[in-house]
Amino acid sequence: MLNFSKIKILRDLIKNNQNISLYLSDKECDIEDVIEYSYDLQTGNYINLMGNEEFYNRKKKHGAEIAKIIESLGGTDILEVGIGEAITLSEVASNLQARRFYGFDISFSRLLCAKKYLEKRGITTELFGADLNNIPLADNSLDVVYTHHSIEPNFGNEKQILDELLRITKRYLILIEPIYELATGEVKKHMEKHRYCRGLLDYLKQANVRILDCRPFHEDQLNKLNPSTLIIVEKNNISGHSVKSLVPYFVSPISKRRLFVQKGSLFCPDDGYLYPIINGIPYLLKSKAILASKFLDY
Repeated sequence: MLNFSKIKILRDLIKNNQNISLYLSDKECDIEDVIEYSYDLQTGNYINLMGNEEFYNRKKKHGAEIAKIIESLGGTDILEVGIGEAITLSEVASNLQARRFYGFDISFSRLLCAKKYLEKRGITTELFGADLNNIPLADNSLDVVYTHHSIEPNFGNEKQILDELLRITKRYLILIEPIYELATGEVKKHMEKHRYCRGLLDYLKQANVRILDCRPFHEDQLNKLNPSTLIIVEKNNISGHSVKSLVPYFVSPISKRRLFVQKGSLFCPDDGYLYPIINGIPYLLKSKAILASKFLDY
């Protein structure tokens, strides 16, 4: 957790449109702190951008493209990883019917922003706070899991994140990310400078999955140094999972044992950790867990 003096510096950097991720990376901060503070302090920026007609039309087009891909794959339970302010999920959901949507983010401020935006648009989504490295969902929970530049800032944690995404996915994982292995020299330099993810495609080629598609996602990108590649993978050996018909449920990110609603919070009796539900949003980060092994005794 960053101290108050660093938070004051970050607020000044934001006001001056400086890259706070680069600043924090140079200070040897924990990657979770870097991402959480970077995005939390920028909450609302993307919602404001939706007022720009060109930006809105791009997001609408990209959301429709993702929805078309998901529809071709099938499935009921859909998760967006790193939902941010829900500007992508809202466009995906508006193009799909009879689905259950889920979304998580590490920033609680962004989750509150997403909740308000989705409610305004009449889109029902189950939101929760989580860290990509320790996702609080049971194995094989969701039919389709997709990312949209949410793995991007997690350099060094790529394998752990992909393992988690494949663990919670029943069938399909869709990545829309910058892919270092396919990038030009100029883009690679940009990714190295900003400490963006690397090795995603190489890892998937060695994992127990089938790569169904791998191609540029769209050409009309705002930042040509940050191109999106679409990768669709299908898990192998998935038949016979007893959880196939179950509605996804939360587990402790520490033990992966089931969480139960108790006294307005989520509690895991197996490991003794407690997680708050704030404004209707469960906040299930491992780093924010409250040890309360005797919670039910009082």
